[in-house]
Amino acid sequence: MAEICFQKIKGLAVPYTLDDADTWASFKDNQIIKGRVTGTTQEPSIEQLDLFWACCDLVAKNTEDPMWNDKDKVCYQCKVACHFIDQRFIAVRPDGQVNFQYLSIGFSTPEKIRRKFFRDAFPVLAAKLGIDEETMVAEAKNRMLGRRYEVVRKHEQTQNDPR
Repeated sequence: MAEICFQKIKGLAVPYTLDDADTWASFKDNQIIKGRVTGTTQEPSIEQLDLFWACCDLVAKNTEDPMWNDKDKVCYQCKVACHFIDQRFIAVRPDGQVNFQYLSIGFSTPEKIRRKFFRDAFPVLAAKLGIDEETMVAEAKNRMLGRRYEVVRKHEQTQNDPR
């Protein structure tokens, strides 16, 4: 017995991962397959997505690096650092160049994959700022509420203080 996860896309069942696609390919064409289907109805986390964008904005406003100075650039750099690629769209050119497509962090990407991305991305963002993750998240939440405590700048000042 094999377990395969599918995602419903435009009415079709598409294997969720490459392993699921390989398992699905092991079945013969026209073979009758019997299985149980369960689904998840968990609401996507808009709060987590908003917090991620607030952290991206925080990084963008506190760096001089031209590759990280815009929240969209920060998001892209997180996707690169976390290797957040769509494994269904990888192509190797005859000259050996590898082309691939990054996944969206929007709700079209399954929750399980997004959750892993956020788990990996927040430490990347905090490392870029040179502060711990909890401090970064607290500052981002404050900025989301319209309060600016400038935790990042205070942290830099204490690091540079010769005392």
